[in-house]
Amino acid sequence: MKFTKLFGTVGAFLLLSAGALAGTLKVGATPVPHAEILELIKPDLKKQGVDLKIVEFTDYVTPNLALSDKEIDANFFQHKPYLDKFVEERKLNLVSLGNVHVEPLGLYSKKIKSINDLKKGDTIAIPNDPSNGGRALILLHNKGVITLKDPKNLFATEFDIVKNPKKLKFKPTEVAQLPRILPDVTAAIINGNYALQANLSPAKDSLILEGKESPYANILVVRKGDEKREDIQKLLKALRSEKVKKYIEENFNKDLFIKKLKIEKILAWIANVIMILITVLLSLGAFSSQLATAFKQKEFEPILYNLLQDPGVESLLKSSGLDIVSLLVLLVKVYTIVAIVALLLALIASFAMKARIVSGILFLISAIVIGVMTVGILLPVYLLYFIVAIMLFARKAPKNPVDIDFTQTPEKPEIDRLEYL
Repeated sequence: MKFTKLFGTVGAFLLLSAGALAGTLKVGATPVPHAEILELIKPDLKKQGVDLKIVEFTDYVTPNLALSDKEIDANFFQHKPYLDKFVEERKLNLVSLGNVHVEPLGLYSKKIKSINDLKKGDTIAIPNDPSNGGRALILLHNKGVITLKDPKNLFATEFDIVKNPKKLKFKPTEVAQLPRILPDVTAAIINGNYALQANLSPAKDSLILEGKESPYANILVVRKGDEKREDIQKLLKALRSEKVKKYIEENFNKDLFIKKLKIEKILAWIANVIMILITVLLSLGAFSSQLATAFKQKEFEPILYNLLQDPGVESLLKSSGLDIVSLLVLLVKVYTIVAIVALLLALIASFAMKARIVSGILFLISAIVIGVMTVGILLPVYLLYFIVAIMLFARKAPKNPVDIDFTQTPEKPEIDRLEYL
């Protein structure tokens, strides 16, 4: 009995030890795209004995403080200029383990469509931390909006502006608040991850955007001395894997999403062409003065006779006060108008496929209307619209484009970017 208890105790100890050795790797990250990328590689790390726990933060200060206080083991949200400045000011022992990707900084506005629309005295909100504030001013310098004394100074401030032709005012704002104050300023320069969270597309919605020259690669950060920890090295390798690269290509590349929509577009336009031809022919007949005369021809007499024998038709004629020919002319016109409406909905849906849910709903309505209206005669048309609708509903929408930088080793100084802008 004693031996049984002893073995049980030893077994439990071994199990606990194994769990402790496998360990939980706590990584701090901002929600989009960092936490999403970490969620993607979580099962892969689990297979390697690393239990990844993701701790989400919504600001740029707490993740570094939490890492320094050993509340987490690493963080993934920032670029090196920000880390360098933060570490210098707070006297922290944090280091970059390596680059992962670049998220472009962009200028966004609810009030203007181009930087040329900026007027004298307009206000631009910029990040209030030194590195991102300098980054914002460098972006404006590179696009010719202002001139800086030294555009290579990553921590440039308003005092480093030597030319400001439009006398623009700058409003330093906490980075997470930048998307929210867009209605209150002329424009705002917003970090890529916060733009993504606010459903802003860097490629589509920004007025100006960082390009290939951006040195602001997002990095994996750890405490000094933890660089060679096996679990952390596994994490870095997973972040630089082909799986992550493919995920970003498929989820953050709007151009790739548009290319994928080609199948839906081809099917939709096959149906559209058929519907256009049928609608044109119907319109020519329905609104022709000769339609009533055509129904009175001898060839239609058997059809008219059979219709008159139908109790429903007879009742309809009595209630409407129309004769059979006038009723048929009216029905053809109604039929044609409904066909035109269904076609217009399908055409709008064809040009609005980027809004996949709205487009899918419009195609579905067209399919139902055409199917009911033709009682199966136009089966290919409404079937194609129905298929396109289902494909659009099933298609996973992209998030917004992110500029990706995969660097194979921490020692490799140059950036090997994959451009998605």
